[in-house]
Amino acid sequence: MINTEAQRSRSWFQEPFMWLVVAIPLITVIAGLSTVVIAYRNHDALVQEDRAGIMGPSQHQPVGLAAESNGGIGRTP
Repeated sequence: MINTEAQRSRSWFQEPFMWLVVAIPLITVIAGLSTVVIAYRNHDALVQEDRAGIMGPSQHQPVGLAAESNGGIGRTP
């Protein structure tokens, strides 16, 4: 293998593979931080009212075999 002077004096920032190794984790960190910022600024508000009456009681009660197998969970007295 013949080493030329140009190959020996090549710096790390002149290597294209080095930029690939640095760029992928850097882009991932930037994307993660921007996701955190977006989630923090646009947080969902909690539901303050009871919305169970809107859908009606029949949609909240299990029916059929599932109602008997869950031990009565979800049934209203």
